[in-house]
Amino acid sequence: TAALVDVEAARRTIAAAGVTQAEVHLSSGTSHLSLAAPVDLAVIRLPKGKLPTLQLIWDAFSSLKPGGRCYLAGANDEGIQSALRHAGDLFGSVATVTYRQGHRVGLVVKSAEPPTLPAVFRTELMDHATFHQFAVDLRGQRYQVYSRPGVFSWEGLDEGSRALIEAMEIRAGETVLDLGCGYGIAGVVAAKLSGSGAVTLVDVALEAVESARRTVAANSLTNCQVLLSDCAAAVRHRRFDVVVSNPPFHAGKGTTYDAAQQFIRDAAALLRPGGRLYLVANRFIPYERTMAQLFD
Repeated sequence: TAALVDVEAARRTIAAAGVTQAEVHLSSGTSHLSLAAPVDLAVIRLPKGKLPTLQLIWDAFSSLKPGGRCYLAGANDEGIQSALRHAGDLFGSVATVTYRQGHRVGLVVKSAEPPTLPAVFRTELMDHATFHQFAVDLRGQRYQVYSRPGVFSWEGLDEGSRALIEAMEIRAGETVLDLGCGYGIAGVVAAKLSGSGAVTLVDVALEAVESARRTVAANSLTNCQVLLSDCAAAVRHRRFDVVVSNPPFHAGKGTTYDAAQQFIRDAAALLRPGGRLYLVANRFIPYERTMAQLFD
């Protein structure tokens, strides 16, 4: 899995079950795996987004030995039917194993002579080392951004982040935390405004952290540090002048405010006296009560 918190949860689940022959790795698909040999079986729980889904199907196909099986599961309203169709096009055929309450499990088997590569898999982004690049103009400067499918708003800057960046006040020399940094644009702009101040960017997702590191490097900033972190756990003993955040509120197709509420609590704990939190959110999200309880 590519999220730090999921890795820890999976490790604890395996330990609690007494399983000793399983390993859990922080990896987006097979991006950080070194398989000694092709595998017999792959299992995919449908992720959010078309390209992340295609990536996992491609990774499974590339990792399986001839005759190897791949199970793909998901809900109809998550796009499982189109995912199974694409998997069938790549592997040669697909069979529905079970269907229950709007969910499907499909099975594909890798043949010794696979069919011609379908068009949807003919993209450089199937290579984990390839990043999407775009430029964005903010506060009188042009910035280069690197991102990967699966990172929030990976194809271009979202309006929430733009609003946050245009509104935040960063003074020269201030230390800044970009909490849930995504591909890092808010932290990068903060680093430019701060000048000599240290800026730390954290995110729970591997793809986001790697995107942010490339965004920092592309803009030649030396006062930035990017860390993998479950909320602010990686910097819990540090203090900052400013925290900026565009927190997540989606979990699959659902809505959850747990991570954002934790972001607000972390910001209150990590800010120095007089420190400032800049947070952007959709109008319907009720963060004011939590903020009023923790801030003056």
